[in-house]
This record gives sequence, C-alpha cells and structure tokens, in this order.
Amino acid sequence: MLDLNALRIFVEVIQAGSFAKAARKMELPSTNVSRKIQQLEKELGSRLLNRTTRSISITETGQQVYEKAMSLLETAGDIEQLTTCHQEEPQGVLQVTAPISFANGIFANWLIEYQLKYPMVNVALVGSNAMLDFQEHNLDFAVRAGNMPDSSLIARKMMSGAFGIFVSPKLIEGKPKITTIEHLKLHPCLATTFEGHALPWIFQKDNHTIEHYPNGAMRLEDNNLIHRAAIAGVGIAYLPVDSLKYDIKSARLVPILQSFWAPPIDIFLVYPSKKYISAKERSFIEFMLSKRKCFSPTATDS
Repeated sequence: MLDLNALRIFVEVIQAGSFAKAARKMELPSTNVSRKIQQLEKELGSRLLNRTTRSISITETGQQVYEKAMSLLETAGDIEQLTTCHQEEPQGVLQVTAPISFANGIFANWLIEYQLKYPMVNVALVGSNAMLDFQEHNLDFAVRAGNMPDSSLIARKMMSGAFGIFVSPKLIEGKPKITTIEHLKLHPCLATTFEGHALPWIFQKDNHTIEHYPNGAMRLEDNNLIHRAAIAGVGIAYLPVDSLKYDIKSARLVPILQSFWAPPIDIFLVYPSKKYISAKERSFIEFMLSKRKCFSPTATDS
C-alpha cells in the first residue's frame, strides 16, 4: 500500500523546488526527506525526480504521480476535515496572522478573550505586515485590509477604518500652519516601514489618489511605536483615526490636512474555502464576527 506520508513529502518537494526547502517547511531532516522519496520511487518502480548537485527536476512519470498525489491528498484532507468538523468541542492549534499594529492592539485582546472562552484551542498569532501565504505558513485565518483580490479565499468584512494625519501641538507651536500636502516636506514625519521601505501616506484630492512618502525622521514597523513618537513630538504621523479618540479629546494630538484624508478602508477576516469547517474554525469565525458590532451595529459582509 502506498505511503500517504511519502506522497505528501513528494508533493512538498515539488512545490518547494528542493529537498532542503521542503525539509525546512515540514521541520524534518533533509536526509529523511530524501530517503522517503527514494522509498517511494522504489515502491513505484520508477524514477520521479532527476537530481543534480544543484537542482531537481520532475520526470514525466513524476509529473503524473504528482497530479494524482495532489488529488489523493485533497481527498485525504476532506476525510480529515469531515471527522474534525463533527467534534463538539473546539480544539487544536489555531494559526492566525494580522498586521503588526493590529496584532499588538485590539486584536490581541480579542485573542486573549477567545483563548479563555475556548481553552482547548491553542492560539498562535503571527504579527506581520506581509501578505503571508496560507499554505506555506499553515495559516487558518488572516486579518487583511484593503480590496481583496479574486481568489479561493473567503473574506468576511469586519470593519472600516480611516487613516489621518496627526501631530503633537508642541511640534508645530509657533510655526506656519500646515495647509497643503507639500508643507509636510518642511516638517519631520514618522514613517511606517515594511521590509525597510517607507509605506506611503494615502491622500485624496479632487477624486484622485495621492501617495506621499514621508521623509522618515523616524522609521518604525509598528504603528503603536509611531503613535508614541508622535505624542512625544518627534514628528507628524499617519495613524488609524479610531485608535486616537483619547489623544484627540485630550489634545495630545491634533488632526491636520483633514480635507485631503482618503476614505476609510475595509478590514477583513480571511480564510480558505473548505468543504468542511471544523468546530475550532467555526467558533473563531463566529467569535470574530461578533466583534463587528463594536464598530458598526449594522456591519455586514460585502
């Protein structure tokens, strides 16, 4: 009988493009991966991969086996989902990713609440500003902002959030009023970064979108740190409006250039489309959607 685990390893090797990458992803020694492929080839009586010291390539037979293996593994996955979806108690590891600032903010509080409600689930949060691949990172859910591209992923709208420009009054005291986007170049600005590159501030003028790249008096990946630096008077900041209610009320930060602010962006809970949903996944979807009322009592999917 064919070793299903060996087929799974074979598929991973093909998708990763090397034994080493597949081994790292599956957290196995490279020798184990190579041995499993050799055993599979011996069992099938045919070479599946051509190997050189620098690369691998799939043979014609290997391509046919790969296609059949994909179908077989999908069926095996359906069977596993079918059994787990009938579990009454949510349990297992729940792998979730969210942008760093969101992960370090209100989302972390929600996950703590969820963990207390469902103690048999082990929540693993990956804070990242990158659009992590679900399969590569074994993700169950992701929180993502902006327009969702057409894909096999399901996107459930959580909320809408606007970004605005804010500054500490002490930074601009006694200085000319900031009335245009160009005026920002005359002042220190705080840049949110991704992989070392400053992210643009999005404005709208005469129904046209304008991207402004801040001069980066301070460059940070986390908006929570940008927030703290802005309050300290280090520079002007581009921050989510809903998180600054206390700062605005107490005048620690004041909004500027409001006529140029872009419309709010939608924030989604994203997850793969599946035939069967486990109790763990169902409980998390229901829990997260229950949080929509915190922002809008009439929030719906769109």
